[in-house]
Amino acid sequence: MTKAEVISFFERYEHALETEDFSQVEPFIHPDAVFRFSEGDFVGLGSIKTAFEKTWSLDVQDVKYFLTNIDIINLSAQSATVIFNWNWSGSADQGPFQIVGRGTSQIVLVGGQPKFILEHLSR
Repeated sequence: MTKAEVISFFERYEHALETEDFSQVEPFIHPDAVFRFSEGDFVGLGSIKTAFEKTWSLDVQDVKYFLTNIDIINLSAQSATVIFNWNWSGSADQGPFQIVGRGTSQIVLVGGQPKFILEHLSR
């Protein structure tokens, strides 16, 4: 993997997340991935899908989700470790909100395609 490939992977992932359609997000995720969120650990595609769809079902308008400060801290031909800030904003019943958190991702190549094997998001 190259740095440019990792950055491109993250950009495509951001666009997939914007759709709020798990069929668009799923190709980025390893079938045995672990996603660790504030709400708990989600292991495997089924569990991860449930977590995403629960968030997407919230009554939030003008949703924006994007990553900043992307730093590739380890890179090899088969994997990458990346730290970043995640940003989520929108409007809900209580009014506008903006949340910024930290993330760590481990990406591995599967059949020549990068996939998240681990994502850990925290505030």
